[in-house]
Amino acid sequence: MKSNISETTRQTVIRLWVEGESRKDVALISGVSEGTVSNVIAEWRQKLGDGDADAIRELGINMKRLGIDAAQCAEGLTIKNTMKKLGVNPNQVESFMNETYEYCQRFGLAPLWILHLIC
Repeated sequence: MKSNISETTRQTVIRLWVEGESRKDVALISGVSEGTVSNVIAEWRQKLGDGDADAIRELGINMKRLGIDAAQCAEGLTIKNTMKKLGVNPNQVESFMNETYEYCQRFGLAPLWILHLIC
């Protein structure tokens, strides 16, 4: 059963729920009833599939907890993939970055210059 709310409100409800807000808080913030929140989320879950919806919500909650947005998450993945391409062990990324920075400082190079060479 489709809820009779605007698409903007529907998107707000889904975004807040994905970020980990409770149904009660989503209702208060978006100005709709808890029942409407339940209906919107149920419709969205049905379209997407329960497993995917749960995975997206878990990702949203973790990103919010870490204080990052989708763009920062994508940037982190790009950096991780670049490190993997360079053969850097994920557990050694911090020391690799420190050593690279120190190398740049020693030879008067801008760290971004090295990044341009490898990408």
